[in-house]
Amino acid sequence: MERKIYYGSRGVGNVLKMILPYLVIVGAFQALGAWVAGYDLTTADAPAQNLEQAFIIVFFSLLGNALLIGLFRRYVDRESFLSLGFQTTFLGKDLLIGIIVGFEVMFLGFMALTLTDQLDFITFQYSFADLLLCLGFYIVVAFTEELLMRGYVLNNLLLSFDKYVALAISALLFSLMHGFNANFTLLGGINLFLAGILLGLSYIFTKNLWFPIALHFSWNFFQGPIFGFNVSGNNFYNLFLTEYSAPTIWNGGAFGFEGSIVCLFFQLIAILAVYVVFKDRFSPERERTLALEEQSTPYYYDESTDL
Repeated sequence: MERKIYYGSRGVGNVLKMILPYLVIVGAFQALGAWVAGYDLTTADAPAQNLEQAFIIVFFSLLGNALLIGLFRRYVDRESFLSLGFQTTFLGKDLLIGIIVGFEVMFLGFMALTLTDQLDFITFQYSFADLLLCLGFYIVVAFTEELLMRGYVLNNLLLSFDKYVALAISALLFSLMHGFNANFTLLGGINLFLAGILLGLSYIFTKNLWFPIALHFSWNFFQGPIFGFNVSGNNFYNLFLTEYSAPTIWNGGAFGFEGSIVCLFFQLIAILAVYVVFKDRFSPERERTLALEEQSTPYYYDESTDL
């Protein structure tokens, strides 16, 4: 029998409480990162960030997110930071599956668009330094966004809603979070919503972040630096230099692969595959054990914090 333990508006309340501190603390860290990187955030017509500047800024964003979420986890949630989803039981397996899924979607998407003349391969442009920076950049991006959106937001929403409702809400927030990206489109928003479903689906069954972190990294890294697409409208370096004969809803245009119908198709297949792989990870016996452990563990919760 599936375990369902809800705490009213507690989870939603925790997420809402974080909005203002998030804007202040993470915003301050990002501003500090921009200062360190020598990038002017105050000028409206400032040139786009280069790869080094983007890496420094996103690294400071990770520090701000980790600090804020750590404080909220300790003093608001009354839970440990590690309980956000850093169990190591399936660490190697989840990292490998996540990397493989991201690579397969991008490889199949690249091949589908190339074979249908929606995308033209021009040449290779190899730069070890840029590739290494992109590797670090997308690892940090994956860690930052998964810590926030799955580790904290979805984790708390699961306290207030059925797991599929919580997943849908978190996916919608994930899509809206990218709404100010360059060249954002309606189809891009739909695909980012599906990406939120794909990234969060394993979490509602396992409460573990390693698979979504690995998938998020793999998805972005192979999409942009390797196969030459824009990543949610952004681009820094591409190993495969490509171009569109014309921007269409099939290839995603300036927003990149995530703005395409091809992406939507492969995401639906990936969502089904992830559901099949992860839905039975915890047996009914394991669920009953977890329920007994939770009942026997002191739970620090003040009902006066409900909205």
